[in-house]
Amino acid sequence: MLVPPVVLASLAVAFGLFPNLLSYSLIEPAMAAILPELLEPGDRFAVSISFWHGWTAELFMTIGVVALGIAVYMLHGRVPALHGTVIRRISLNGIYDGMLRSMENGARRLTGAYMTGSARHYVIYIFAFFIAALAAALAGAGEIRFDMSGFAPMSLYEAVIMAALVISVLAIPFAGSRMTAIILTGMSGYMVTLFFVIFRAPDLALTQMIVETVSVALFCSASIICQN
Repeated sequence: MLVPPVVLASLAVAFGLFPNLLSYSLIEPAMAAILPELLEPGDRFAVSISFWHGWTAELFMTIGVVALGIAVYMLHGRVPALHGTVIRRISLNGIYDGMLRSMENGARRLTGAYMTGSARHYVIYIFAFFIAALAAALAGAGEIRFDMSGFAPMSLYEAVIMAALVISVLAIPFAGSRMTAIILTGMSGYMVTLFFVIFRAPDLALTQMIVETVSVALFCSASIICQN
């Protein structure tokens, strides 16, 4: 049981005292494999690892942290007033525990807000994510344009039908019952039918009207069966 820790500790001491043992056997081949574009044919990376870098700012910061820790440890039991009134009430452990409890409560409330057990809510989340991802992709590719100067003028009938179509589609996820959602779905389909009529496409209008009528009837029947 003691052999693996002894081997690892011995290797750590050996490589710490003689860090260049692995410079050209392990580190240099790894660098050449990761950054081959930095080398000319026949060149090698010059790798040199030093155990001592002199009196640097990092070394002084480490010495300061160690000295401060020793001073806090030595003075911890010698200031009972400070220890009793401040450290006990305002301690790092207390702050950490309070933050942890706040995060747990917030996570519990957030999870309870969207994990409602309703399949309709989950479908709304999925479609909302798809719509947001598609909109972000189109916006990043520069495919979303609001320049309508080259479009044909919109008549009053088209504007009214478009407004009714958008309102009915946006109201479907927030419908209070299945029947209301089915009616709104049929309404959006019939608005598309009116568009086909205005654009002089009677065959498409007839097909759309038949499909919407049959779909609404089937959905209503399924909703009534589920309620019973």
